[in-house]
Formats: sequence, C-alpha cells, structure tokens
Amino acid sequence: MNPKLFTMIAWDPPGYGKSRPPTKDFNNFYRTDATMASKLMKALNYSRYSVMGWSNGGVCSLILTANEGANCVDKLIVWGTNAYVNEVDRACVSKVRDPTTSWSESFRKTFIDIYGEEELYQLWTRWVDHYISMDDLCKKDLVNIKCPVLLMHGDCDPMMSSDHPLYLTKHISNITLHRFPKGKHNIHQKYVDQFNKLCEDFLTSN
Repeated sequence: MNPKLFTMIAWDPPGYGKSRPPTKDFNNFYRTDATMASKLMKALNYSRYSVMGWSNGGVCSLILTANEGANCVDKLIVWGTNAYVNEVDRACVSKVRDPTTSWSESFRKTFIDIYGEEELYQLWTRWVDHYISMDDLCKKDLVNIKCPVLLMHGDCDPMMSSDHPLYLTKHISNITLHRFPKGKHNIHQKYVDQFNKLCEDFLTSN
C-alpha cells in the first residue's frame, strides 16, 4: 500500500503478538476484538476510516463494520474469511493442528520468534479447539453492512470451504468479489503487487 496515499494502522488484538499480557481469551473473541478495534480507533481520534481484515481479522472486520455502520467505516476489504464454520472448515483446520508436522519450518520460526515455542503451540492448540467447536461467527451481522466491500479469495485456500465467498457475496449488499484462481490463504503475500493494486484502486474509487 502506498504510504503517500494512506495511513496504515496495524494492531495486535489482546492476547496476540505485542498485546500480551493478557493471555488470549477465546470466549466470544471475535466480537471482543471487534469492539477493541473500534475503541482503539476512537482513542487515536479517527472518526472515519476504512477497514481491512484477513482470516480471523476478516471476521472481526465484518462485525466491526456491521456494528459501526455508516458512522465510522467508509469501505471494507476482507480476504480469506468466513461468516460461519462448517465440517469442511473443521477438517481443514484440524489438518494443521500440530505446528511441528503441518507447518513449514520458516513459517513456524516466524511465530516462534514472537511467542516462543511453548506459548505458540499452546495458543494455536487452544484456538483450533475453540474454532472447530463454533458454528455461526457473524451471519446475522452481514445484513447491516452497507458500505462498499471488496472481498478477495484464493480458490485453492486450504484453510476453508469454497462456499464462503459465495455466501458472503449473497448476503452483503454492496460487495465485489475478486478471485485468485491459484491463490491460497496468503494471497496478500503471494500476489503482493496485484493485491495492493486492487486495494488501492478500491479505496480511492468514488
């Protein structure tokens, strides 16, 4: 993203990254994190802004945008995200439950450098166990999203069912879907230039 065009604010929700302590509480965490993100923007004196969210952050972004409505959020960009969890999702996530066998060494090292090995494995295991126990994440919220939305999806995403982009486009009124036919869960890292161009064009369009 062009720093001359945008001010980017990235954050770690409570219990993640540099926002520790506290220990991450996964009880209703999507809504708690959405509320905390909204409070953060108010504390930073931003009354209007656009929101971007990936994966879990995408769920929080959908909830935040639905709750704040036209009061704060101008536009929303989400990718690799979903409004519910189905059996395919549970199977996908269960396959990567053990970082020692299902994560690449470089990917695992990135997170070990942040959390330490023991804390990372405990945090990830608790998230997986909680996630696969869930069903509805934010289905009822979608009708309240009225701002323009850009949804991006990798058609080879191994972390989720292929029906999620169809569901989101059906239940969000002002949404544009862009697919990456060979993309996986990390399209923002694999297709950096294309991803950034799509975001910039969307955010600067009328």
